[in-house]
Amino acid sequence: MNTDRILETWNNTSNFPGLPDYLQEIIAINFNINVNFPEVESLENYLRNRIEQFKPILSIPPFTFAGDIFDFSQWTNEEHIRLLRNLAFVFWFNEGDEGDLSESPNFVQWREEAFVSALFSLFLAKSLFISSPDDIFILAFLKDISLLRLEQTFPKMHQEMMKLAWDQRQDTGAVLKVTGTIPGVLSAWVLTRWGFPEEFSNPLRTQEVFSEQDKIAKVLYFSRFITEFTLNQEKNVKFTDLEKLFKQLFSRGTHELLELLVEVIRILPKQAANFGFHRLADITIIEILKDHINLFDKDLLTYQDLLNETVKAHKRIISQTRQIQLLQQHLERNIVKDAITGLHNHIYFREFLNQKICEATRYEFPLTLILFDLDNFNQFNQEFSYEVGNILLQQLAKIIKVNIRQSDILARIGNDEFALVLPYTGIPQSRVVAEKILHLIQNSSFSDPRNTRIHKITVSIGFASVLPDGSQLRDDNLIALVTKAMNESKNTGGNTVTQASA
Repeated sequence: MNTDRILETWNNTSNFPGLPDYLQEIIAINFNINVNFPEVESLENYLRNRIEQFKPILSIPPFTFAGDIFDFSQWTNEEHIRLLRNLAFVFWFNEGDEGDLSESPNFVQWREEAFVSALFSLFLAKSLFISSPDDIFILAFLKDISLLRLEQTFPKMHQEMMKLAWDQRQDTGAVLKVTGTIPGVLSAWVLTRWGFPEEFSNPLRTQEVFSEQDKIAKVLYFSRFITEFTLNQEKNVKFTDLEKLFKQLFSRGTHELLELLVEVIRILPKQAANFGFHRLADITIIEILKDHINLFDKDLLTYQDLLNETVKAHKRIISQTRQIQLLQQHLERNIVKDAITGLHNHIYFREFLNQKICEATRYEFPLTLILFDLDNFNQFNQEFSYEVGNILLQQLAKIIKVNIRQSDILARIGNDEFALVLPYTGIPQSRVVAEKILHLIQNSSFSDPRNTRIHKITVSIGFASVLPDGSQLRDDNLIALVTKAMNESKNTGGNTVTQASA
């Protein structure tokens, strides 16, 4: 049987995730187990370090602390030690200290689903008057812990299980047929390995929930479905299915189910945020139950509930609006800006040049286009690396940008090719600017961030100054004309300026 093979493998592995000493001490106190632990971290020190994290949690149901949370002697009584155990386990998993279990790709989703399932189980256990509901919380939280371990040690078996539809994975018979094992039995073994008494984890081993077994197994089973409904909003579990299962398991009706949903979802966002489950903090009652208008006729939602939901929705709209604005700004920057130099890119250059040609034609002013290309830049990159080449491009862009007018547009339009558009600039001024750029670059020293070396570079420049008349000139005509001049500069050995001629 696969179960025996899996447990034998886990039992013999040397890297099976173990609990920190404070959790072992908590379990030992919880179940009156006399075990000597290394003096690594005492329980009192753990509490002192965590009390500020616990304070907001303990001020909100269902974890309300009946006593002085700063009186550490109170934490070791039967009721409070179970509460401390639950808080400590959730934080342990949330902080990534649980060894290779957190390496699972499904770990974040598992934590969220485990927390919501545990919360529903706790509230449901209280409504059913089951003794020790805090124990049911931790059983619900850890009931699928074996899946994380199974994914690491028997990945093919885990893949076969994940191929099953969601509702089939909750069917013990279907899972057993495909994998030859039962996750609940494996999870119970993990809990025993961690120091929980075997009888404590027995509800996880239950394979048939519709017989006359104890209510705990039914609560754990139902929590899977109500969690899926809450987090996925009827994608897998329909509300009608939830109603039917709730009645079948607990002989209770729709009103009690809605009361349970409202009660849990009312406190879930705030407690999720306190525990560090920030993605769960946006869940709202109205969003979950939006398809059930009759909810408002049952007096389940108070005026304060509705007000809180409205405020939360308003904050979400503001937040999403800001995110959209930031995204738009980011997209605009990426569309018109070069990522390396921060200059305008080829797309913006073409649009700007075409716009200025139209304006120059209409208002009859001269327009200059300068193109320049770094000499032997490919060879430079091969010798000194592309990283150094990119830094050189950044330095070059800064040098030129501070030496042109605000109305001029400098753009990087290729790997080592730049363009400069100068509105209201005729031939005499355009040659002066082109030669100024040539000498600026020729006389500049470019630093290498990896050492103290200084690099010198030159450029080949082509330029043209035109007075558009609207007859033939378009942006691609002007670019082709100036590109030809720039290539003539390169062919003569570089470090020179060539004026374009028609």
